[in-house]
Amino acid sequence: MAGGRAVVECAMDSFGRLDFLINNAGGSPPADAATVSPRFSASIIQLNLIAPLWLAQRANAVMQQQASGGVIVNIASVSGVRPSPGT
Repeated sequence: MAGGRAVVECAMDSFGRLDFLINNAGGSPPADAATVSPRFSASIIQLNLIAPLWLAQRANAVMQQQASGGVIVNIASVSGVRPSPGT
């Protein structure tokens, strides 16, 4: 999670403020859900849920201190509403 802190710090160092964060990353490699390990599942949850949440928290902490605030946009996968066999 140190990478997320570094991203926010870099933006602040470069621009003096943070106006927006767009979380648009994630994925799931092909795997048989019936047999994957708990560690594999935890990694997917970390990538798709925890990491964007943690980055949004870091960005929000900065934006809350700015008079004009900021905007956080989370883009979710179509897999949330449509099955993706094999992933």
